[in-house]
Amino acid sequence: MAISVQQAVRNAVAAERAAAQFYRALAALDLEPEVQAFFLDMAKQEDQHAQSIEQGGKRLVGGELPERADMAVESVETAPEWLVADTISKDNALKIARDNEIKASLFYDALADFCPEPEAEFFRQLANTELEHAKRLEQVEL
Repeated sequence: MAISVQQAVRNAVAAERAAAQFYRALAALDLEPEVQAFFLDMAKQEDQHAQSIEQGGKRLVGGELPERADMAVESVETAPEWLVADTISKDNALKIARDNEIKASLFYDALADFCPEPEAEFFRQLANTELEHAKRLEQVEL
């Protein structure tokens, strides 16, 4: 599969935006206030990460990005099966977020494999950032 660096960046941005939407949808469930607040904060972080990736990606490619993702990225950093849960415990909320960060890291590592250097390094850095997010989530207590 051939993918341009521009398209890979757009796909990454779309994955982060999908993650933000996912966390907002979880926050809308009938959950404990602390869990809802946690998911809303995760949504905000994902929105910020999408914006950061888009800005950094435009600098990387020296111009604009494609208008939309060219692949389904909605499940890269989400766990849609939780959208039908009756309730989500605090421990499960943290596990969902941690697992999603790890999945995102794997996605960015895969994008790095399809890009030449130095662009591949951009995606490896994103992968490392996601792993750092996962490690930080291991320290969080709700």
